[in-house]
Amino acid sequence: MNQGESVVSVLTPDPVTGNLVTYNGTRTSSERIGYALDATAASIGGVKGGLVYDLLEGGLSSWYGQADWYATRGITLSGDYDYFGRRFDGDSIFNFFHAQRDEDAHRRLAVDVTEGVDVAASGGIRTYTTTALRVLIS
Repeated sequence: MNQGESVVSVLTPDPVTGNLVTYNGTRTSSERIGYALDATAASIGGVKGGLVYDLLEGGLSSWYGQADWYATRGITLSGDYDYFGRRFDGDSIFNFFHAQRDEDAHRRLAVDVTEGVDVAASGGIRTYTTTALRVLIS
């Protein structure tokens, strides 16, 4: 909850006073609830996942998942996926604009060459969406 004075519009001044129109009262900024889970088996690998539910908008705003596999004692293979739906606080002027989303998927390979030398490589893909365009970056 936010309290205190907030400018309603910087574009439309009060026609009587000529000053900016303000609101002074309690208002909801955001209400979100999230949960994450992490499980690891020492010789096999691990999984992680989580999500965030936006109570103000009534839907999931982000989630992620990750899996690690310990292929051998010195080799780990991993993959993850992240979804982030842009949300603005309930009292934000930016709610006027369409919310965008980002999606990421990545893979990793880590190799312990010797006790003092590790080599790792990763690659992935990211997409983001605008109102009329879906863009792919790899």
